[in-house]
This record gives sequence, C-alpha cells and structure tokens, in this order.
Amino acid sequence: MSTYPELDRALSTWLEHELPTHAPDGLLSDAMAEIDRTQRRPSWRIPERWIPMPITLRLVVIPRAAMILLLVALLAVLATAVVSVGSRPNELSAVALPPPNGPAANGLIAYESAGDIWVVHPDGTDPRRLTTSDADEQAPVWSRDGTMLAFWSQDAPGSPSSLIVVNADGSDPSTIATDEPGRIPLFNLDWAPDGQHVAYSLTRFTVTGEEDPLSDERTYVAAVDGSGAVQIGDPDLVARKPSYSPDGMTIAFTGSREADTPAGPFPDQGIYLMATDGSDVRRLTTMDGEDPYEFYRDEWSPDGMSLATTVGGNVWIVAADGSDERNLTGIAQEALVPRWSPDGTRVLYVSLMDGEDERIIPVEGGTFLRLPRTPQGGHGWSPDGTLVAVGDQVDGAEGFDIVDAVSGEILTKVATPDLSGPNDFQYVSWQRLASGM
Repeated sequence: MSTYPELDRALSTWLEHELPTHAPDGLLSDAMAEIDRTQRRPSWRIPERWIPMPITLRLVVIPRAAMILLLVALLAVLATAVVSVGSRPNELSAVALPPPNGPAANGLIAYESAGDIWVVHPDGTDPRRLTTSDADEQAPVWSRDGTMLAFWSQDAPGSPSSLIVVNADGSDPSTIATDEPGRIPLFNLDWAPDGQHVAYSLTRFTVTGEEDPLSDERTYVAAVDGSGAVQIGDPDLVARKPSYSPDGMTIAFTGSREADTPAGPFPDQGIYLMATDGSDVRRLTTMDGEDPYEFYRDEWSPDGMSLATTVGGNVWIVAADGSDERNLTGIAQEALVPRWSPDGTRVLYVSLMDGEDERIIPVEGGTFLRLPRTPQGGHGWSPDGTLVAVGDQVDGAEGFDIVDAVSGEILTKVATPDLSGPNDFQYVSWQRLASGM
C-alpha cells in the first residue's frame, strides 16, 4: 500500500474493523421495496435535459477506503516537500534553529578589532569583518538562535553610544537604543531567549568625567523591532549586568542600594530577581559582600534551576528559589565572572589568585582545570561545551585563544589588534547553530 509498513498494518486493521465483509441478510429485498415506494422525479427536473451531456457534472461516490489512501498519499507528498525545502541551507526560512538553551553546534566567533566587529571560524580560519562604519564598535553578543548580533557603537569619543543589531551576515543594521546624557553603557548585553529584546545596563560618569563602573547603574530593555527601550526595575536600586532566565520570564541582576561613596560599601548587595517588565523586584541571596566586585556577574544555569555568582573571592551556586547557597570553589581564589557550560555540568571563571588565569570546575565541586594565563581575558564556552574562547596575548598583541575544555591545550590563536574597549578587554561571543548544520 505504501512505503511505511507500520502505517499499512494500521490501515488494514482499521478497514477490517470498519467495513463489513458481506451484505446484511435481506438487504436486496428491503432496497427493492423502498424503490417501489419512492415517487419518480419529473423528467423536466433531470439536469441532462437542459445541460449538454459533455459538460454535465457527474458526482462519483468514492469508496471510504480510497479516500483514506488518497489522504495518506497527499500527506506523504507534503512531508517530502518539507524535507526538500529544509535541505536548502541558503534559504533563511528553511534554516533549522537551535533551542535557546543547552548544547548546540559551534558557529562563528564574534569579536572586535580596530573598532569593527569581526567573525572567525573556531579553527581560526577565514576572519571576516562584518561592520565597516567609521564608528567605534564593541562587545558583540549573538542572539541565542545565532541569527543576529547586538553590539555597542559610538561615532566619536564623548558622543552617545548606540545599541545596534544586525543579521548574522552583518546586513540590515538597526539602532534599537541609545545611552542617556551622563550615562554610558556597561558592555555586558543579554538577549531574551525568544530574540525579541536585549537587556543592558548603563552607568554614570564621575565628577572627573571618568567612567565609574560600580556606582549608579540602571538596567534597561530594548525591543529588537526598534519600538523603544525602557528602564526597568526599582528606580532607587542599583542594577547592573542583567541576565535572562532560560524560560524568558525573569531577569537576574546584581543589585544594591546606592553607596555613600564610589568605593562603597554597597548596602543590601546581592543577586536580585524581577519580572521582565521590571515588576516584582526581590532580593534572592542572603550572603553579604563588602567588596564592590561581589556578585559582579550572575548567570543562570541552562536548566534555570540555579545561578552562579562570586562572593568573598569564591564562586557560589544559589538555587533559583533562594533555598540553597553553596560555595563551589571552597577556597579564596579571587574568582570573577562565572560562566556555565552549555550542559550545566561545569563552571568557567577567572581567578586572580596567581596573577590571572581561567579555571573550570565541576558543578559538584572538586579539582579545577587551569587554562592558560589571560592578561586581558574575556571568556566563553563553545556551544557544544568542548572548547573555550579565552582572551590572551597573541604573539605580543591583543587576541584570544581557542582552548580544549578538557585538556587545557591551546588549539588556535586569533590576533585582534587595536582593541577599543575599556582596558583593551576583548569580548568574544560564540554563535549557536542547530546540531547537524
């Protein structure tokens, strides 16, 4: 019947049950009696008397089984067409997208160099410049489906900074937000899982005109369609480095009451949560931290059950409902910026204990893996969790390394000269692709 044996068996069973194998007793005699009782239709009501025979529409009763087989054939044709369309990688509408969280296939690495945004393959080949404007462009971040990039752009020192989004090939740039007078952007951006919004934070200048990255930050959300950006959360609460939960329903951020001096202390400092519209602001953690770099960057686990942060020079894990706070590293490592592996089993972080290096530790704790020293380190996991991009000196110039996340071996070095970010800090972001692409 078809190329699907299981479907054939199911249809045969159904047909045997639905269709009788013989006519009921007395069916013929009953039918003839009913015909005799039925009044004949007048000849003038017969369509063929008025409509030429060649164009007369004749309705044919199609057996029920034939209708079912016809439907199966049509569904098979439709499935074949879908597979055919999905096999054309050059058609944007046919590109399979990865889920917004968890492991995915490794795409391009976005980075900044000489004031432009570039991309490169994970093996270091084919570096390409995506942006070519005269503006100073920094801190690229891929959307979670790998189809768009967001970054900050500034036409000249002291001029407003704009938040730009572009397609993966650099086309169709669009400004979705700008900074405010007296405020400048912190460069950590975070995309909503559905790709419709980007969250960011702005800080203010000090009286000397220098950036003060630890005082008076506020969090904003910009719509990717360009309909506007709004400040969210408690307007009296310092709120920096927002991070969307995997389900897109909650934003975590580092919060505190404003300090009396730029150096702190920062009252009520900790991880805070709020709804994506800025309502329902509440403090999650109970840990206290006097250092202004406590809770410096908080990140959700891929399953949304926990967050990672740093307190007292260590990486801590806290449950998303605040029920558990756990010291992961166990000893003072002067740890900063924890990043979850895509499968949620390991945490990557920066340690300042012995100069500066990157370390990977299992979520259950234990021995950490030390990666190469990173004197100017941004860092990030590859989407499949096998590699790490680590900021480093490359042949005496700025750049980053691609490092094996199990052995710590440097596999590739990528030079990125003339960095324009603060303190020549390299921001790298890894494109996520659907597995098998």
